[in-house]
Amino acid sequence: MMLGMTEGARLLEESLSLSLLHGFHDHASRAYTNFSECCMLLRDFAKAEKLIVEGTALCVQFDLDGAAHYLLGRHAQLRMEQGRLHEAETIAEGVVTMDGFPRVMHLPALSVLARVKLRLGQREKALELLQRALAEGLYTGEPQRIIPVRLALLEAAWLSDDSDAAKTHVAELLLLGSETMNMWDLGEVLVWQHRFSLAASPISTAEIAAPRAAELAGDIERAADLWLALDQPYEAALCLLQARAEDVRQALPRAVKLLDDLEAQGTASFARRLGMRLGLEDVMPKKRRGPYSSSRQHPLGLTQSEQIVLGSLVEGLSNKEIARALSRSLRTVEHQVSSLLAKFNAANRLEVLLRVRSEPWLVDRNAEG
Repeated sequence: MMLGMTEGARLLEESLSLSLLHGFHDHASRAYTNFSECCMLLRDFAKAEKLIVEGTALCVQFDLDGAAHYLLGRHAQLRMEQGRLHEAETIAEGVVTMDGFPRVMHLPALSVLARVKLRLGQREKALELLQRALAEGLYTGEPQRIIPVRLALLEAAWLSDDSDAAKTHVAELLLLGSETMNMWDLGEVLVWQHRFSLAASPISTAEIAAPRAAELAGDIERAADLWLALDQPYEAALCLLQARAEDVRQALPRAVKLLDDLEAQGTASFARRLGMRLGLEDVMPKKRRGPYSSSRQHPLGLTQSEQIVLGSLVEGLSNKEIARALSRSLRTVEHQVSSLLAKFNAANRLEVLLRVRSEPWLVDRNAEG
């Protein structure tokens, strides 16, 4: 399967190059969406991000709103997979609240938003969003709309120790057929079966992703390391929470540390309760006092200084005016504007303004110089 996706990625890259070369913008937008999805499946997050940023910039520039909307939802998913939960939440909320699109186009972002809120500890809101996403997904009858929501509901069931709900969601997923799932989703179904001690499905682990197969084989430490190598710390933490016997004393504190670092307060609380039940209070990391850090990474990786410059740029200030207002040298501001343009994949200020118009969450109105 991986070999097939790699060949598919090569063909998609060729398709994208030809579309851009000949100015076929609509074809290019489709190539960007398909190619970024392929890179997500290959877990080549760096390439996926590059394609998402470039594709979104092209779509905004040429008023391809539907494709831009899809790519933004994919960006939210990318940030969730990377454990950058607050960024994922910001992007997904922005997408979900956009007007003028069919409800079905909100579904990927809606599913991401619900799962992120669950991990952040906003359980009631997460469940409300998941029920909405499930109803909309079932209405379409399309497996690709239903599977992500069912998987998110399995995570919610696990965090509340609801085995009855888990049985229902696993059964419904298996009814869709393993052929409707990619190797990551199929592996996730199988590990949820295992985590809930449900009857195993007769599906070969050769058909699923390596970290999932390692967990099913009982090699929790290796599975967690594989997730970390893929830049998926949240999945590594979930995996470590499955440790048993003599391994749990080391694995559980490690999981809690990862979850605390991600500010996944909902799952971290669950892990701490598990530690208390197992009598491991003495080795658990101390719970943070006071609020979590208010500093958040920008969805496009802008530094705090660049975010302040972006706010001034959006207000229509020239480089000289920005330098004067922020008491910075003109050379410094010019360098920051150039860096900002590169991160937006924009050729000029106008393209940045177009992106901000369609993605207002990119501007932090609270940034101060």
